[in-house]
Amino acid sequence: MAVYMAASAFFLYFGAASFTALIFLSLGLFTSKTILVFYLIFEIRVLPIFYIILAFGYQTERLQAAFRLFLYTVLASIPFLLAVLYLQLYQGMPSFRVIAISQLLVTTELLS
Repeated sequence: MAVYMAASAFFLYFGAASFTALIFLSLGLFTSKTILVFYLIFEIRVLPIFYIILAFGYQTERLQAAFRLFLYTVLASIPFLLAVLYLQLYQGMPSFRVIAISQLLVTTELLS
């Protein structure tokens, strides 16, 4: 019984730390100035969510659910990573300059 209470206290404190980390990472996500930092914080935010599902999930399939969430998020963000790298390396646009990105879209439409 004492081991169960110690484990539940650990999950409670680490869960609170995960929620706090998720809040601060969300703030960092919305205040990021470059696209690459936005992408990195977006990917790091998956780790506290992974732990929250593991710690506070109800059914026995919570490990499978957490792993699938992690896997789908990482696999789905690969095209986003390629777009960020393309903008960073070939276009020289590391920041969220909406006007420059919209002009890039206009010039590619004119070329096709």
